[in-house]
This record gives sequence, structure tokens and C-alpha cells, in this order.
Amino acid sequence: MSRDTAHRSPRNRPVPVSSALGVIVATALAGLMFWPVFAPGALVTPLLAVCVPVWLVGLLLRGPRLSFVRVPAGLLLGALVLVETTVRDTTRSGVPTAASARALYRGAVDSWVLTLDSTWPARAEPELLLFVPLLVLLAAVIGSELLAVGPLLALLPGLAVAGLAQAYAAQQGRDAVLAAIAFGCAAGVVIVTWRSGSSPAEDEGDGDPEQGDPGAAPERSESATAAATGLSGGPGATPGGAGGAGPLRRLTALVVVLCALVAGAFALAPVDPMGRQAFSLKDHHEATLLPEVATSPLDEIAQRLQEPGDVVFRDRTEAPVDRWSLVVLDAFDGQNWTPSERYQPLGVRLGADPAVTVPTRSYDAVLKIEDLPGPWLPTQARTETVEGAETMVGVVSGSLASGRSAAGVQYRLRWSAPQVSADLLAGAALGVDPATSSVSDVPAEVSALARQAVGDAGPSLGAALRLETFLRQHYRVATGRTLPTGHGYPQITHFLTAGRRGTSEQFASAYVVMARTLGIPARLAVGFRQPATTDPQGSYVVRNGDVLAWPEVLVADVGWVPLDPTASATGSTRAGDKGLAAATDKTRRSLPQPDNPPPQDEPLPAATDDGAAGGRRDPLSVLPWVAAGIGVLALCWLVLVPFAKRVRTGRRRRRRHAAAVVAAWLEARDRLADHGVRPRPGMTVRDLATASTEIVGENGVRGLRRLGTCVDRALWAGDDELPAGVAGEAWTAVREVRKALRRRPAGTRVRAALSPTTLVRRG
Repeated sequence: MSRDTAHRSPRNRPVPVSSALGVIVATALAGLMFWPVFAPGALVTPLLAVCVPVWLVGLLLRGPRLSFVRVPAGLLLGALVLVETTVRDTTRSGVPTAASARALYRGAVDSWVLTLDSTWPARAEPELLLFVPLLVLLAAVIGSELLAVGPLLALLPGLAVAGLAQAYAAQQGRDAVLAAIAFGCAAGVVIVTWRSGSSPAEDEGDGDPEQGDPGAAPERSESATAAATGLSGGPGATPGGAGGAGPLRRLTALVVVLCALVAGAFALAPVDPMGRQAFSLKDHHEATLLPEVATSPLDEIAQRLQEPGDVVFRDRTEAPVDRWSLVVLDAFDGQNWTPSERYQPLGVRLGADPAVTVPTRSYDAVLKIEDLPGPWLPTQARTETVEGAETMVGVVSGSLASGRSAAGVQYRLRWSAPQVSADLLAGAALGVDPATSSVSDVPAEVSALARQAVGDAGPSLGAALRLETFLRQHYRVATGRTLPTGHGYPQITHFLTAGRRGTSEQFASAYVVMARTLGIPARLAVGFRQPATTDPQGSYVVRNGDVLAWPEVLVADVGWVPLDPTASATGSTRAGDKGLAAATDKTRRSLPQPDNPPPQDEPLPAATDDGAAGGRRDPLSVLPWVAAGIGVLALCWLVLVPFAKRVRTGRRRRRRHAAAVVAAWLEARDRLADHGVRPRPGMTVRDLATASTEIVGENGVRGLRRLGTCVDRALWAGDDELPAGVAGEAWTAVREVRKALRRRPAGTRVRAALSPTTLVRRG
């Protein structure tokens, strides 16, 4: 191949500036297709920060021989501008630091996963969105370099970015068509300007006047261009002049067809003839699990009721709130209630609940936590936004969780509430949720009571309210210092058939189990009731005594409706309110009374201890046996513990030589431990003397130091070298310690004598 042919090959000719700009614009438009994941405005600045430097570098460093400088310069300048505009807080006086490099690295490696974890639209935070501008930066640099080969190849990196955006959240309908047309127009500009840049004048000006015939250059350049782009203007056709009209029209038609094909692909990509939703990486990504906690809020109800006056949180709102939810528990294994949903970091806002089709109204409130161990935060069922706190959210229930202790947290909560009338609610059907519509291994007594409560009524809201009325009428809320605890099948069965007295823990647990046996989708929620009045500052003060558990049932088009079998969630509902609490209360009052309610003065049927049907054993009949057992245990304690200690001392006294000295040290240590001195691992006799000065006084300390000298001599000398009388001296020191302990108060000495700690502890 001649030098003239090589000089005019597509790889060696200058790239038109307008074509390079078109490639960068097309790539930026592909990055903007992530707008369903982030708000559109969140991506504009980061994308400009990477695209403008790439274009400027390409403008200043033109020419095929400068690619080895242009590529790293574009990447480096784009990254620097991205740091200054997006993660400027990692710089020092505007100068990038190691923290800036780490932020970019985390953005490239972790941010795409963190974005899948979050609800969408995700927050416009660098640790979430950095992967988009970094991806666009890489695609723009690669596309600009591939432009020297051909325009279609240069557009492939931008198409790859657009494909990834579709994999995150597929564009649909009008948005898909508009996005495709915008990308297609930018692609058309690239193709037209790249083709026009191969004019004879340009090639002639760029060529070497000393080589060959200038008139042959346009033909070779045209041929190379057609081969690179897949376009041919026919023999003798050129882009300019009278002969270029045909090829130009064909180019224009190609651009139109390209735009139409891309628009059609974008518009039809989410469409599935099987009726399935568009593919999304988020649907195939497991969200973050809620951090495990030691105690469930359901287990804390009885404990909180023991300290009813302690303030939990304060809220300020004008909304008609009757209760605040902490957590929704829908999974039950017969012993424990747990949440089954996965929690995700909350983005800018949470989308509307698709199960709610009735009109809704948005409310807001400001909450300040005083005493909550976490991770759950008070919220409403249909959370929309949270400002002032980084939270995770259960998308189905709207429950909020924080990764740290909630004490001292203050945040603004916004939620939506269905606006329904009592007539609409009374005529609504139940929703469908197989996970909460059935339960297994239910005791027969519980199932029988559930059917007795609703009679012949099938699964409906009316049956759900009848079951609530049944518990209200025939069971009472426990008060006082002795409160029942537990929510498994044994506690539920005892509550329904024997005790008939419980906290909201037993009421709500029993209701959900009974409702599920009837085919009613039900779940359990734990939180606090809203006080009826505010304090002088206008805030509602929620205390431990307001703790409450309640059941919720699923109603079609309305969502989850909270009930209250304890009849204690009065809240701050007002006349004329169209919220769920008011509509549910009106529907409850409109129901007819059950035809055959069980009499309150007649005991309910229960299973006997031996499994036979019939009456049940009187709980008071076992009290004498319980008292007798406690008395026997107390007597054994009073006799056996001191006796065991005397036996242990005798066995230690019978040891010989160095073992006797060590036994004396163990005896002194155990005596002091019984009186409250806690020996630590590695503690010496002299350390123990220092720690027990206040207990044994100067005489006891003197005896311990004397014992320490004996222990040192025994440990450093063998049995053959240990002088006679050292063991006796050690036990004499122990007697001095015991004599010092006898001066302590009588009650302290009795407790020490009866303490079994040193008998069961190893060492």
C-alpha cells in the first residue's frame, strides 16, 4: 500500500469536531436515562463535569498521533472535575486528596450495588450516583477514540450505557420514545458530520502536496469512508456539489430510520406479551436485611407497662393520628412473631402503595425520640419521605429502621392516608395475601373459639370486626404490677381459654391467629397509641404506658386497616375525619350484635392436662404443692451450700507442700469473692489485697501480703526445696483474712455463706 493510501485511511484522517461533540452528547443522553433511578436534576451536573473535559481535551489534542496522550488526559481531567463538583468535601482547599481517590474508587466499585439496595428515586448522594458519571466518562473517551474508525462503532459505548440504564429501570411509553429520539438525533448528527468531513477539499488540504495526483485522493478517501460506515454514494458521487444530493438524501433517510429503530426498540423493550413487568436488575437483587436485635418490641410491652410514665418520644402534627407504628410482624412459627420483609435504605421518597386505589391525603409530623433502643422508629403505615435521619424502610409495611440507637434522633415524617367513608369500607371486600391468610398447627380450642365468634360469616371485613368485638366483650386488659407475657400458642391458648386477661400483646396475637384460621389476611403491628391531648408546648408526649400491639386486616383497594381488640387506641381523631380510624369506628358501630355470644359468666372450654375433653383443673389447687416445693428448695439451699463450702475447705487443708500453699490462696480468693471482691484473670495475691482493702481492713491486707510471700516461695521452689512450715504459714494467713471478714455486718456474712457462686465457678 502506498503512502498516499495510508495517509488518507479513516484511521489517519482528522475527526470532525462536530462528530466528536455528537458522540459525547449521545453518551451523556444515555447517562440521563438513569433518571428513574435518580431525579433528573441530580445527574446533570455530574454528567457535565465529565463530558465537557473530554470534549475540550479532544478539541485541543486533535490528530491521530496524539491518542496516547488524549485518552489518559481525558480520563484524568474528567475525574478531577468530577471530584471538584461532586465530592468536594473530600478535597483540602480545593486540592484532591487520598480521600478523593477513595471516593472515586468506592463510586466505581460499590455505588451501583448501593443504588440497587436503595428505594428509588435514590438520594442524590455521591456514594450512590458516582457510578453513572464514571461510566459515562469511560464511554465518552472510548467513543471519541473509536470515531476515527467509524461513526457507528463510536456510538456503541453510548448504546451500552443506555442498555445498562434500561436494565436498571426500563423506560416506558412516551418517556422511552423521547429518550430514543434524543439519542437517535445525536447519532444522526455524528453520522452526517462524519460523512461530510470526508470532502475532497478537506482531504486535499490535509494531504501532502508532494505525493501523487491530488485528483485521485477524493476517490480513495470516499471509498475508505464508505467501507468504514457501510455507506456508498455510487460511482462518482461526492458529498458536496451537484452529485452529492443523492447520497445526502440517503444519509438523511438512514438517520431517520435509525431514530425510528432505536425509538421502537426503547418503546417495545418493556412490553411483554405475557403481561410480565419489564426486566430490572433491582428485581433480581436481594435488598439489605434488617440488622438483628436482641429484643422485639412485642416482647417489651409488659416491661414498658411497668414504667408507664417514662417518655418515649414527642411528636408535633396536625394530622388525625390515633397510633404510631414501630414494626409490622407477619411471620409466626408458633412461638415468635417476626417481620418477613427485607429493609432497604430509604431514597428521596417512597412510591405509592399499589394496593391503595382510593383517594389519599398527605400529612406530616415532626418526631423527636427520647428513649428507644432501636432499630425501629415511629412511623405511619404509608410512609412517603423522611428528612433529618438516615433510615431503612420496609417497602410493604412502611416501617422505618435505623442502623444505630434512635435516642436523640429528630426527623420530619410525611405519609399518605386513605380517605374513605364508612359506607365504602363496609362494602369493601378483603384483599388477597396468601402469606397472611393461613396459619398451621393452630390448637383446636383456638379454632373453635374463632368460629364461635363469627358464626356462619365467611371471610369479610364484617367477620373481622365481629372477631374484634368478641375479644372486646369477653376478655379484659390486664393492669397492675403482675402482667402476663408471651405470645406463642401456649400463651394464646391460656389467654383465650383460662386466663381471659392479658395485655395488648396477647389480644393482638390471639386475634391474628384466630383471623387467619378463618381465612382473613391479618398481621400484627407494635407501636404506641397517640395521646388525646398535647402538652403546653403543643406536642404530643408518648410514654411507655401508651405502648400498644394491634392487628391489621387487608381490605381491597384500601390496604391494611388497623383494628383494636383492646378498645384503647382513642387517638386524636376529629369529627368529619375521613381517615381509616374514623371510618372503621363508624363501620364497627353499624354492625349488628352477634346472635350467640358466649356468656361472660360461663367458663370457656379448654383442654385438660391429660388431653381429655371436659372441665379444667383449678389453678389454685396446685398452689400448696408449689409452696411446698419452694420450701424444700430453700431448706436445701440453707443446708447444702455451707456444707459444701466446709467440705471444700477440708479437702484443701489436706494437701501437702506447694499444693497446700496454692490451696490456701484459692481459699482466700473464694472467701473474698463471696463478700463481693471479683477476682480478675491473672490477678496476683497482692493485687487481690489492694482490691479488698475496704472489705478486710489493714489486718486482712497484712494477712494477704503474708500469703503472697508464701505463694511466691511455693511457685519458685519445688516440693523438695520448699522449707517446712511454709504451708502452715499460708493457712495462718488465711485465718487472719477470715478473722477480718468476721467483723463485717451479720447480714453480709449470711449472704456470703449462702452464695453458691464460688462453688459452680471454675478455677
